[in-house]
Amino acid sequence: MKQEIVLITLGGTSEPIDSVREIRNQATGKLGILCAKKAVQLGYQVIVVVSTTVDSALLESLPSCVQVHRIQGVLDLQTTLKKILEQNTIEIVIHTMAVSDYFVAGAYNQDQQLLQGSKISSDEEVLWLKLEKAPKVIQEIKQWQKDVFLVGFKLLVDATKDELIQKAKAQEVAAKSDLVVINNLSEISETKHQADIVHEGKILATAQTKQELVEQLFSTIAKQRGEIK
Repeated sequence: MKQEIVLITLGGTSEPIDSVREIRNQATGKLGILCAKKAVQLGYQVIVVVSTTVDSALLESLPSCVQVHRIQGVLDLQTTLKKILEQNTIEIVIHTMAVSDYFVAGAYNQDQQLLQGSKISSDEEVLWLKLEKAPKVIQEIKQWQKDVFLVGFKLLVDATKDELIQKAKAQEVAAKSDLVVINNLSEISETKHQADIVHEGKILATAQTKQELVEQLFSTIAKQRGEIK
């Protein structure tokens, strides 16, 4: 029997300004690491796509059987995921990665002249960055492999539960996500990670910690795929 493959994205994209500067978010990748370890424990073949912002010690904690692909920015993520999904039959994608909504399309001085070179001079008094809208990579996943079971994530700040559920429903429509994990930034810390797993506007499971969320997530995936009653 063929070993099923789980593809997990983790960390947060980093958008380069020049060779030494970048714009990044605060995602640590810890939840994705836990998902990868659980998937190995359950007998899946695991591929992870991880951002360069993730601590190398976390990556070293992964079992040696996990296949690791490193990426930097959202365009790099798009290229890497497309290649993996077009070259492999993936059963499940768990897209925990925090992906930038914009990428840096150019840096300009106060006279609006494009600054070029590997490192922008720190003598510039004003630095203007041109940000362009990044592709919604999650919406392309089922274009590359239509039958994959897709888990998306939606994080908001100071949002109500109803607002989060509405965002989850919108993602299900736009990306054809099979499940969406919703959470509020104010309910996430080193010791807690309150989150709900949602499908078609209904909360299927709730967790209070990262480890509990991982357990609930894989259990819910199995139920939704008809593997357990």
